[in-house]
Amino acid sequence: MKEGMNWTVFEAHRATEMRGALRLRSLRPNSPRLGCGRYTIALLTSVFFMSIFAVSSVVAQDGLVEARRDFQTRLIEERHEDRPLESPPSDIYSLVQYESPSGPMRAYLSVHTDIEPGERRPAVVWLTGGFPAARGGKGIWTLAAVENDQSASAYRDEGVVMLVPTVRGTADNPGVQEAFFGEVDDVLAAAAYLRSLPMVDPDRIILAGHSTGGTLALLVAESTDLFCAVVSFGPVARVTDYGGRTWPFDPDDPDEVRLRSPLYFLDAIRTPTLVVEGDRANIEDLVLMDEATDNPNILFVSLKDEDHFTPLAPVNRWLARKVRRRGDVDFRLSATDLHGVVQTFYRAQREARDLRLLADQRADGIALGETVTLEFICDLRTLTRLDAVRAAFDGFMPGTVTELVDAHDRPYLQLRWRRTMALVPQEIFDASADFSAACRSAWVRDRGWELPADGP
Repeated sequence: MKEGMNWTVFEAHRATEMRGALRLRSLRPNSPRLGCGRYTIALLTSVFFMSIFAVSSVVAQDGLVEARRDFQTRLIEERHEDRPLESPPSDIYSLVQYESPSGPMRAYLSVHTDIEPGERRPAVVWLTGGFPAARGGKGIWTLAAVENDQSASAYRDEGVVMLVPTVRGTADNPGVQEAFFGEVDDVLAAAAYLRSLPMVDPDRIILAGHSTGGTLALLVAESTDLFCAVVSFGPVARVTDYGGRTWPFDPDDPDEVRLRSPLYFLDAIRTPTLVVEGDRANIEDLVLMDEATDNPNILFVSLKDEDHFTPLAPVNRWLARKVRRRGDVDFRLSATDLHGVVQTFYRAQREARDLRLLADQRADGIALGETVTLEFICDLRTLTRLDAVRAAFDGFMPGTVTELVDAHDRPYLQLRWRRTMALVPQEIFDASADFSAACRSAWVRDRGWELPADGP
């Protein structure tokens, strides 16, 4: 986690999103191509070739567009958010408007002061998650824990132009929410606006979205080949897979559901598309879609031991660097490669944290190489799981268990574990990696390490 971030607030927010956005389900056995959790991962050997020119002649040319052509959605409830879009920091984003079929829509456009006259840069349309989808908000510029970075800030950090649109019925925009129907047209209009900007290369625009934004991104990909690449993080196969929700349309009408569900039109995707989810999240939907299509333009990747949020930062940073530094979007990616991207990213984050903590100890006068006992710390929310969690840390000596309360007055346990070692980087890296693996196995939050109060 980045410095200054209150983890208990972050974790509470993440848990709320998981409950609200996902219906968590276990993976079905006997999947022929992917295995998750207790199943063995059979890594895909096919290559994901991302090129604007890669259009397969065997893929349907209409699909969702054709199916929707003569269909008029019938809304049973009008939903509209009157709250205006929050003003961003002026050095990060500017507020703009784009014209959509429902009228002028608000959006955030990233600010870049280093663009040379005549320069055209790659760009990304980023669709935020939550309900309703693509609603914008201060989360795209607010400091976030690296494990839950929904801002996609890696793109603007790399100099890629970012457009974060809002859609009908949100942010005091005209129209009403249609829940993944008319919003597809709004995203297409946002992309047309982005293509018109003189600083944007119209042939290098990526569409990416997370959670509900990922679902919307897939529906857009099924409707156009306007983008050079599409990335969908944690979508659902059918809109009604978002459990426990009410809808502005009739969920008992099969046509209303089908025309809002990516599952039924995957063969229409002509753009290189990457669909990513952690195997500890909404993985059954990814597997269902993977089994439903042989479209060579789509690569489905399940990331072992990751959740609905942890793939965001590493994959977005990797893609942003590719598209900005290479000057194009031609690159090859296998499922094995993507696993490596995520693992390398989090190893670097962990070791950077260890080096900062080691520097603090050195500044306090602890000599490098000195034998010390370190306390490794984790947080556990489900108090009844304490005995099961303890079994995952057999390589550490148990320390104190403290019951604490977060900012929302919800109790959690802070557990401390001890290990004795020489205070040198590699030993700390190794112990920290062991502890991180145990935390992932036990589904608890790794809070790092420190010297115990009783000293080295």
